[in-house]
Amino acid sequence: MFKTKEWKICYLSEIIGCYKDVQIIFRNLPCKINASSGRKKYPYNDFGCELYEALVGQKLGDFPQIKRRFELDGVIHETIALKDYLNIEVELITLKRVIDDETFYYEVGEAMTDALSKAGIKV
Repeated sequence: MFKTKEWKICYLSEIIGCYKDVQIIFRNLPCKINASSGRKKYPYNDFGCELYEALVGQKLGDFPQIKRRFELDGVIHETIALKDYLNIEVELITLKRVIDDETFYYEVGEAMTDALSKAGIKV
């Protein structure tokens, strides 16, 4: 009588998001996909917050270190492990010199939101 929604874990090979001077690329990003509708959502409730915190709070280092890393080649590569999912590869690219931390962290968050939105992933 009623259909139950079947959600399966899938991994998106590559999604790209941009905001102002920051571009972010995710590879192997996990999500849940509904088998019948194709709708995508986070693999678990706090996924977006945990992904941002893992990248900004744990992987990138303090702001002077971030600036030095970008000055070397303009790109930062990181790998993030969340729960039991495959590692997520992250590539951050900045189109101009990184000047202040508040703007940079905001732009990273907005670029992440853009990437997830473009991929059709809902909270």
